[in-house]
Amino acid sequence: MISIIKNLSKTAIAVIAVSIAFTSCTKDNSDSSKPLTATNQSATVTGITTTLLTGNYGSPTPAPGVYGTKYLNIATGAQDSTGTITYHLTFTSTNNLAIAPKAGAGYTFKYLNTTKSLATVNNADYTAATTVATGSTLNLNTLTDSLNTGLGANGWLNYNSTTHAVNYTHNIVLFIRVGTTTYAFQCYAAAGQGTATLNRGRYWFRRGTLIN
Repeated sequence: MISIIKNLSKTAIAVIAVSIAFTSCTKDNSDSSKPLTATNQSATVTGITTTLLTGNYGSPTPAPGVYGTKYLNIATGAQDSTGTITYHLTFTSTNNLAIAPKAGAGYTFKYLNTTKSLATVNNADYTAATTVATGSTLNLNTLTDSLNTGLGANGWLNYNSTTHAVNYTHNIVLFIRVGTTTYAFQCYAAAGQGTATLNRGRYWFRRGTLIN
């Protein structure tokens, strides 16, 4: 190796140096990469990971209450059906599709219609997002189709009452502020599982932390 390097011309060495410098400037922009710390940079979402939330089996007859509640820790992805874990969000109603913040915890829960990717969401987006009223839930989208191209959705999940198919609502980002920490998350897949009399929902989320 030493003899090879000695035989390289000065021009070749210069080319290699430029190549190395260029490579070092084009860092991987994956979910685990930390954003640059420029003073004018808006907040972005970091530490993005995925979580599958699996609803409880139940039947739409006689009432949605038979599905019980799923409890989710948005920071770790931990979930259970008893609420014995540390949790931030609850999923209730039919197929556990109604999302609400933990009651009485003082958390702020919001949603935003946007075509931005989860990784590029910032503080301005959080400020512009619609707040879900205390005691209310965010559930079925009744204003647009699942593609939500007009960015007018009022829920995170779509349901076709004719085909009984569920689909996540595109272009929706959800936020929950826990103390001074804000988490951003987004459903990217949804499916029903079971039969007409015994079924449950399965929802895949991307989640991360909004940072300055």
